[in-house]
Order: sequence, then C-alpha cells, then structure tokens
Amino acid sequence: MKNITYKDVLKNKQIIDIYNNVDKQDKKPWATHGLKHIKRVLKYAKTLCKMFKIDEKTANLTFLACALHDIGSIGGKHKHAERSYIFAQNYLKNAQFNTDDASIILEAIRNHHTSYTDSSLVHVLLVLCDKLDCTKKRILKEGNNIVGMRQSAYIKNIRLQKTANLFKICFKTTKKFNKIEFLEYVYTQKLLESASIFASIKGHGFSYSFL
Repeated sequence: MKNITYKDVLKNKQIIDIYNNVDKQDKKPWATHGLKHIKRVLKYAKTLCKMFKIDEKTANLTFLACALHDIGSIGGKHKHAERSYIFAQNYLKNAQFNTDDASIILEAIRNHHTSYTDSSLVHVLLVLCDKLDCTKKRILKEGNNIVGMRQSAYIKNIRLQKTANLFKICFKTTKKFNKIEFLEYVYTQKLLESASIFASIKGHGFSYSFL
C-alpha cells in the first residue's frame, strides 16, 4: 500500500488536464469546477483542519477527497459526482491505497452535494469546503442569470473564525448583495447546514454574518 497525498494528485498530468478542461463540457456552465476551484477548496480544508486541530490521517483523507471530488465534471455537471467516484476509485486502486481509507474518501466524493449528521468527518469537511467556494471567483458568466447563485458575484471573500465554543463564517460583500435571495438559495442552505454539522461534531456552536 502506498502513502499518496493530494500533492500526488495535483502532480498527475492527466488529472491536471481534465481540470483545465472541465468547464468546457457544459454549454453554459454556472460555476467553475476547474483547477482553481479545487485549490480554493483545498485551502479551506487546510484552514479548518489547522483551526480545529484535525488529526493528520483525517486531514490527509479530506485533502485527497477535495482534490478528486470534481474530476467527473469532465463529462458535464450532470451526475459528475458519480463519475468522480468511479475515477477516484480506479485512481486509488491503481495507487494501491489502503482499501478502508479509500472507502471513506469515495463515500465523501460520491455524496459531496450534501452532508448529514451521521456522515463521516471527511464527508462533512468536503461538502463544507466545496460549498465555501461561493465568492466572485467561483461564478461564471451564466451564473449571473441564476437566482441565488448570482449573489456570489457580490461576495468579495469569506473569513472563517473560531472561538472556544463557536465556529463562524463571515461573508464580506458589496452593497449590491441581496442577503435574502442568497439565504434562500439551496446551495447556501447546504453550505450552512454542513457548517452547522461540522461545528456540532467538533463541539461548537455555529453562526454566520455579512460584512
């Protein structure tokens, strides 16, 4: 069994080529699923793992899940999670990755649209970090026509905060930002739900604010 990491994934030419071309698969993509998205998701994951002192093994499994979760977008957004699962399954098998650890990663990738109270920490972290990438850097031209998603164009950045008993997400927005529309968007609801689940797992409360 080999001890591969997300760095090995991002050094793989085939994978890099796929991520550099995923946004070309849909005629009018709403948001990028490309390499820059993957790197931002990984950045959020690293921040949270450090902030909450996540053990090294769980962190590494999370980073691998983040690196591979959107690889199936090369076939378009529809059912991309299932295609990502299949690609990751073959990749990890060929890399002789630990079978039990691989199953945790694969479950997270296959279901990365939503997390649940009984989901693994890796799964919850993947969903949370994926959904946190909702600033102006994520949205594509067509996304500006989608109610809810179009509000991402007015989110400058997101700051994560942690106190002794509270996890908080702070959205820094412009004056054009419509908070009500953003909060009603299903993507946002999944973001806040996964954040709440994550905070609960770590024994914290959860809140959010708009700046």
